[in-house]
Amino acid sequence: MILVRIRLLTMQIENALKMLSPRGVNFLSSSSNTSLDKIKPGDVLLALSMASAKASLGINILLAKLVEGGRYQENAIVSLMQFIEQNVPDRIRKAGGASFMACNRLLAQFVLMDYCRSAASSCYCPQCMGKGRLSQPTDEGSRVTICPRCAGKGSITARCRCGGRGEIQDRKLSRERGVPIYKKCERCSGRGYALLPSTMVYGAIKEVLPDLHARSWSRNWKPFYEYTIAHCYKEEGVARRAFREVMNG
Repeated sequence: MILVRIRLLTMQIENALKMLSPRGVNFLSSSSNTSLDKIKPGDVLLALSMASAKASLGINILLAKLVEGGRYQENAIVSLMQFIEQNVPDRIRKAGGASFMACNRLLAQFVLMDYCRSAASSCYCPQCMGKGRLSQPTDEGSRVTICPRCAGKGSITARCRCGGRGEIQDRKLSRERGVPIYKKCERCSGRGYALLPSTMVYGAIKEVLPDLHARSWSRNWKPFYEYTIAHCYKEEGVARRAFREVMNG
């Protein structure tokens, strides 16, 4: 049990993680708090450790998502690989054969990439495969051109055309009412960013399993991939509850 009295019962893990930085602050606003009322970095670490015992996968993926620098990425990938190993359908395991572990890691990496995705994210361009150039056949052989999708950068931003806000102005209603009226962006469904294309995941898996047909991917692999992503958000909820319980204990 944490040996401090915490008055902020709804403390979010995002705020608690700030205590681990050199600029950690006291989140309790009362000036009459004693030193025992202050949350210390050690308390946060202990809470994370105790919460991880109850929700290992959720804590690992949350840390990978919230902490910059990528130092928690590998722990999250290993946790996801364990989940995939335990829950993967037999058809996928059989199709993977001797290369199943390589496929497992690729799936875990892409699941984590999708889960951690935001309007600020970027990924390699699927049209040029991150090269920034395209080779086009001509009568004289081939011609190298700049990729039109990424403009030669080799990567594309996830930010939606709505500017990452998740909403756009409803011009018709705005004209009728004389004030700006906004609505959810239909292009990104209000997220503010585009989802990771499943075709990108398929292309990576196909590098390991050249004989994997698109039909098999769509029928067997893709549903499980999407299920694993959805499970990440479920585990995030479990982890947040476990963290609050520990901090409130």
